[in-house]
Amino acid sequence: MPRKRFRWRAIVPLLLLLVAVGVGYYLLADRLARNAVAEAGTEFLGTQVDIAWLHILESEGAVEVGGLAVADPFNPSRNMVQADRIRIQLDPAPLLEKKLVIKELSIGGVRVGTKREVPARPVEGGGFAPEMVRSLTAWKQQFDVPLLSLTPIDTLRSIVVNPSQLATVAQAERIRAATDSVRRTLGDRIDGLRLAPTLDSAKALAERLAQTNVTKLGIAGTQRAVADVRSTLSALEDAKRRVDAVKAAVDQGAVVLRSEIARLDEARRQDYAMVRGLVGLPNLEGPAIGNAMFGDVSLSYFQRASYWANLAVKYLPPGLRPRATPGPARLRRSGTTVRFPKEHEYPTFLVERGQVDLELPGTDEEYAARIQDLTTAPGLVGRPTRVTIGRIGGSGPLAVQGSAVLDHNGHIRDSVVAQVRGLPIPGFAIPGLPFRVEPGRGTTSLSGTLRGDTVAAVLTLAASNVQWVQDSTGAALGPGPRLLWEVVRGLGDLSITARLSGTLTAPRIEVRSNLDQAVANRLRSLAGEAATKALARVRAEVDRLHQEHVQPVVSQATAVRADLEQRVAQMEERVETERTALEARLKSLTAGVGGIRLP
Repeated sequence: MPRKRFRWRAIVPLLLLLVAVGVGYYLLADRLARNAVAEAGTEFLGTQVDIAWLHILESEGAVEVGGLAVADPFNPSRNMVQADRIRIQLDPAPLLEKKLVIKELSIGGVRVGTKREVPARPVEGGGFAPEMVRSLTAWKQQFDVPLLSLTPIDTLRSIVVNPSQLATVAQAERIRAATDSVRRTLGDRIDGLRLAPTLDSAKALAERLAQTNVTKLGIAGTQRAVADVRSTLSALEDAKRRVDAVKAAVDQGAVVLRSEIARLDEARRQDYAMVRGLVGLPNLEGPAIGNAMFGDVSLSYFQRASYWANLAVKYLPPGLRPRATPGPARLRRSGTTVRFPKEHEYPTFLVERGQVDLELPGTDEEYAARIQDLTTAPGLVGRPTRVTIGRIGGSGPLAVQGSAVLDHNGHIRDSVVAQVRGLPIPGFAIPGLPFRVEPGRGTTSLSGTLRGDTVAAVLTLAASNVQWVQDSTGAALGPGPRLLWEVVRGLGDLSITARLSGTLTAPRIEVRSNLDQAVANRLRSLAGEAATKALARVRAEVDRLHQEHVQPVVSQATAVRADLEQRVAQMEERVETERTALEARLKSLTAGVGGIRLP
């Protein structure tokens, strides 16, 4: 009986299974991929990511995405960015290694700052991005932006301050601890030198030789005397080296104490501000006025810039460092997956070339941002990530231009320069006052660098047709805010410069504006003699507490430093004296036996 070539009973179910898989893929693949991409984007950015549709174009090796909306992580009612269409052209070979290399990326219909119909959901979990958003929110809140309030300072009766509240007292405790540590450590080192036996022996030898007639010693006696002198000189040289080492330690300890004492000036300025705040006195200095009026809006810009900087540091690690990610979920412990990049392999993610078409509200101008070599493994690509933005069509008074370089090959060296001219600057409120500023159209510029963890950035906002808006409570304004309103409402120009410095984890900010001095002068005129007297009383109270609690500690630190330096100087002088005396005796010994070689 001939064998059948086809087993239809097995082939038919297999064909039905393949058809079912194909139908399931056709119906569900795009939906599953859309959900996966939205979930991954939400986890990556730490804010809600929505995608309207996603199509996988298998024959073209491409993916198209539409209706992308990324919520602002600091304002859930707005979108940070919104894009109508995205086309991703993939390199198929890296997909076999579960790696994503994008040869061409095209994003069109991009808008920023659009309003959301439904506020974004808060991102839960303990991943890097959500934690970073929460930490940046706390970072912004830590800055104590003073309010421009004017308490009736002529009613000030008394100032009661707890010394434990003063920064100078806390700094005095640090000085006291440093003083005790330096005194104990260096005092033990000086006592441990034990130079007395060596110095006494050298002195006795020098005195004995000074009373000895060289001509009566003979050759053998002279040789023994010279050997004794040279042996003692060697011991003195060793003592001098040990004294020099202790002297260097004492000098370093003195530097530590001087630096701690020098910090008292800054601490006292903080105490002046703190006590002034306790009694409701305004800071009448121009720089403080700038921080008070425009510090909040400047921090909002820097907060968003820090968000992207931290993302770049996290997801674009320098060099070929291993990357740790949470492992897959398991019943017991999920563990951690550590990936070690290797040279000459595909990175996990790479965008070789990309273009983002931007739409500016209310204009027909065309702008585009170009991206090159965006990757999670800069060490494998060997080239920095470059981003440029500029006009590609149309003409008009509006201008958007900028560039960024993310160089993470070995070390982090990032820089960004951007300027937006002619677009409306969003309005903002003045903290603590019922005023709003509507700058209108103006110029916004941002430049900054990141070297390792050290950041330096400058933000400028400038507008020439500013509108000042007073809210409905304006009729109930006190004398101070009412006077400030009279100062600012007639000013049509606004120029703000904010500087960020320090590190990503401990930044410092300083804000200046063209209104600082004008507002400060009017505050002084309002406060008048009463403010001058009240501020003098504040400073006198801080100075009294400083004299009572801090000055004894400073005097103690100064005395300890002087005592240690004096003890080391005396040892140096004694060693040098004995060494000089012995060298003189050695010279006389060798001169008295001229022509005879001595040991």
